[in-house]
Amino acid sequence: VSMVSLPDFDPNDRPVPALQGDPSDSPLFNRAVQGVYELGSTFKIFTAAQAMDLGLVNAETPINTRRPLIQSGHEIGEFNNKHYGPELSVSMVIEKSSNVGTARLAQMIGIDRQRQFFDDLGLLEATGLELIEAQGGRPLVPRNWGVLEMMTISFGHGLSATPMHLAAGYAAIANGGRYVSPTILKQDRPQYGPRVLSEDSAAAARQMLRRVVTHGTASFGEVPGYAVAGKTGTTNNYKDAWFIGYTPDLVVGAYVGYDQPKPMGRSATGGGLAAPIVQQFMEQALKDVPPQPFRAPPGAIMVSVDHKTGLPARKGQPGTVMEAFKPDQVSSAAAAQAQAEPDGDGGQGGAYPSYPTAAAPAPMPQQAANPPRAMAQPPQPRRQRRTGIFGRF
Repeated sequence: VSMVSLPDFDPNDRPVPALQGDPSDSPLFNRAVQGVYELGSTFKIFTAAQAMDLGLVNAETPINTRRPLIQSGHEIGEFNNKHYGPELSVSMVIEKSSNVGTARLAQMIGIDRQRQFFDDLGLLEATGLELIEAQGGRPLVPRNWGVLEMMTISFGHGLSATPMHLAAGYAAIANGGRYVSPTILKQDRPQYGPRVLSEDSAAAARQMLRRVVTHGTASFGEVPGYAVAGKTGTTNNYKDAWFIGYTPDLVVGAYVGYDQPKPMGRSATGGGLAAPIVQQFMEQALKDVPPQPFRAPPGAIMVSVDHKTGLPARKGQPGTVMEAFKPDQVSSAAAAQAQAEPDGDGGQGGAYPSYPTAAAPAPMPQQAANPPRAMAQPPQPRRQRRTGIFGRF
């Protein structure tokens, strides 16, 4: 792990630790592990990944995105009051970054399972990183984790954590569903923790994050020649901008914001402000590293689908993308064909194996009983003051 917290200081002229006032006023304040922030839409992939892992949905399951979505007297809305129509596939919920669609997934998951999954990802406790200040970076969780909180937390509002928490959570997806505890100590080999997602679910989530870069809000995070997967985040009124991305070799997160929360301007989105920072860093960090493709796990079936409709399409046709499915979600003919195909370029910068023609996925699971129709601005949770931070994790 390596980190940068700005503003920095001269180690040869180290400032005196502050004895009073807000700790974040001190240049010694390490925002990578001490600052807790709302992580916005970067959280959405955790919700989608869990829903897939529980067998509630797959990548192309249609999700109700009709407005309004009302819960406990609050309306769940979309960023910039966007309208996404009556439904989006799960992949499109992530690509378009739909709050309503993500909240619908949370309704299917439920409070107890959501909280347990976030605990498994290490998002409810301090990270345990071997820095004394990391002990103070405890996430802020709601006292009452009710239905409204469950829905807003699903898209990154109502639970605050550190950038290191976010990087560790994304590393679990990048590592095929195995949690890896952040450490600054050199290891002889990866120290894998418990499994938090199946390999198939991690692969499907990874492909969704790849689509965010190739077709969605994180196009400025693309590194030529490398397959980058990632997710942007922008809080209300453009006060915070996030992007976290990864390749098979590297996970990088960037946060930009003011100590005293205030708008940074309408162009200060995660895709427009934070993603280019990650892109420039990755470009330098990977310049001597041979590109490595993301590999689908042995059990996953890669299916070429039309980007807009989600229907099966011949690989290589304009507007097609590759989606990962579990074997029981794809016809036996498609599974047999996929087993026979050699690895190749999956049409996503070498991200996945190639399967020229794929049969349609099996019928999608039905959503749980229709929850209340919905859309909205959730209540504002507690926040700490913050400043710009960039880290390589």
